[in-house]
Amino acid sequence: MTRIGMNIPANATVYCSGAKIFKILPEVSSAWAKILSRVPNSYLVLTPFHPNIAQAPIRPFIKRINTQMSEAGVDFSRIRFLKAMPTRADLQGMMSVCDVYLDSFPYTGACSLTDPLNVGLPTITISGKTLRNNVAAAILRNIGIEETIARNSEEYIEKAVMLGQNPAYRNMIRQKITQTLSCYNPITDTTTSGIKLLAALRDMTDTLRREDTRLTVQPPAVLKQKIQQLISKLSEQKNPHFHYFVGNEILRLLILPYFASGEDNKELHAIDIGSCSAVRQNFFWTRAGVRICSILIPRAKQV
Repeated sequence: MTRIGMNIPANATVYCSGAKIFKILPEVSSAWAKILSRVPNSYLVLTPFHPNIAQAPIRPFIKRINTQMSEAGVDFSRIRFLKAMPTRADLQGMMSVCDVYLDSFPYTGACSLTDPLNVGLPTITISGKTLRNNVAAAILRNIGIEETIARNSEEYIEKAVMLGQNPAYRNMIRQKITQTLSCYNPITDTTTSGIKLLAALRDMTDTLRREDTRLTVQPPAVLKQKIQQLISKLSEQKNPHFHYFVGNEILRLLILPYFASGEDNKELHAIDIGSCSAVRQNFFWTRAGVRICSILIPRAKQV
C-alpha cells in the first residue's frame, strides 16, 4: 500500500485509524473533522469495515462522516475508506506510509494498537476513568510514551494537530517508539504481564475482603446512617450504580431476616432471577448460611 495507490500527495500529512465502525462514535469523527480543519493538506485513512461485523450501517455512517467534515469546512475528498486488509502485514504496510494514528474513544483500542506501534506510528489516545477507556493509554505508558496521551477530547485534538503540523516532533516520537520496542516489547511479554495481573487481582480480592469484614463489624445504627448518607449522595449525583446499594440494603433489612426467622438446622436456598445481583451480594448470603443460585433472563429483544 502506497500513498500513490491511495491517491494521496507525497507531501501530505496523513492521519489514519484502524478503529472499527462501532467504535467511531459521532464525537470521535467530530474530533477528527476538527483536526483536519486545522492541518492544511491533511488526509484521513480509515479501515472501519470488517467481514465479521454483519449488518453494519455503512451508508448512514459515511453520510455522518461527510456531514461532519462539511460542517468543519473539510472537503470529503480528503477521507479514504479502505476495505478490510487481507493480512496484518498489509494493514501495517498501509500504516507505515501514514504520519499519525488516531485512536477511538471512549472505546479505545487494545490489540489494534499493536499495529501502529509496530511500525513506529505516533498514536493519539485518551485516558479515561474506566478499564475500557484506559487500555490504549496503559499500552503507551508501558512503553514510555506519555506525550500522546490526552485527558479529554480537546487535548486529543490539540495533540493530534501538533503532531500533524510539526514533522520534527513527530519523528522524535516515532524514533522513541521504534527504539523502545526494538530493545524490549512489553506488549508481547505475557509472562511478566501475567505476573502483574495476578498481583493486581490478589490485591483487589484482599481489598474486597477487608471491606466486607469492615462492614460486618459495624453497629447496625452506624451502618444504616452511612448507607443513608451514601444513597443520598449517589441520588444527587444520578450515579448509575445507585440501585446496587438499594438492593443490598433491601437484602440486609428484609430478605435475610426472613430467612433467619425460619426453622433451625434447615438448608436454606434462594434463587436470584434476572437481576444478577447475587454476585455482588454473595458475602451477605454466605454469612447468613444461604445458598444462592442466579438465573439470567435474556432481554426481550433477544428472546
